[in-house]
Amino acid sequence: MHAHRVREYAKTFAPTLPFLSQKVQVTVNIDDNCNAFSDGTSINFYRASGQCENTGRIADVVYHEYGHSLHNHAIIPGAGEFEGALSEGIGDYLAATITGDHGTARGFFKSSEPLRDLDPGFDKKWPENLTG
Repeated sequence: MHAHRVREYAKTFAPTLPFLSQKVQVTVNIDDNCNAFSDGTSINFYRASGQCENTGRIADVVYHEYGHSLHNHAIIPGAGEFEGALSEGIGDYLAATITGDHGTARGFFKSSEPLRDLDPGFDKKWPENLTG
């Protein structure tokens, strides 16, 4: 259900992207825990454990992983390439725009705390907060 919802949402801003017309394999209950992944096309989710919820049951995790696949298929050959850190941001942003919640993956650790928060409560400014 969540994979269908994120695909329909993506069609609102990328209606001609061929990937959005393809079936996407979704694998759930993989015998591991506390994670999920996209292989660039399919999306995959681990079972629950004492520490973490089944990631296939958390809507934003499904949206996030689909975001990785969406990013992979939106790259224009010869003009760009997959970049992991950018894809993490794309996945989180996609989830947040669907849910309206800047805290992603609430429930991941079986609590209402988000796994990551797009709004940490402060703004960094350049050059004042320049590090490195």
